[in-house]
Amino acid sequence: MEKTLQVIVIEVTDRREVIEFNGKRFYHYPKSWGTQGFQGNGTTIQRAIWTHFNGPIPSGMCIHHIDHNFRNN
Repeated sequence: MEKTLQVIVIEVTDRREVIEFNGKRFYHYPKSWGTQGFQGNGTTIQRAIWTHFNGPIPSGMCIHHIDHNFRNN
């Protein structure tokens, strides 16, 4: 069975953006210094999407955006 990607935009304001992936919400605060991307449930959305499609991230490995754009999920 092929897995699909469904990300739902819940809220977009000047203060924050909220999206949902696999029933879990992830938050991004664009005006907050140091915020790297959507975070929630103890992980980032990038890691959640990788794990959904590929399984656990191997020990010692990192997830990076191929285009270096953290907002491109």
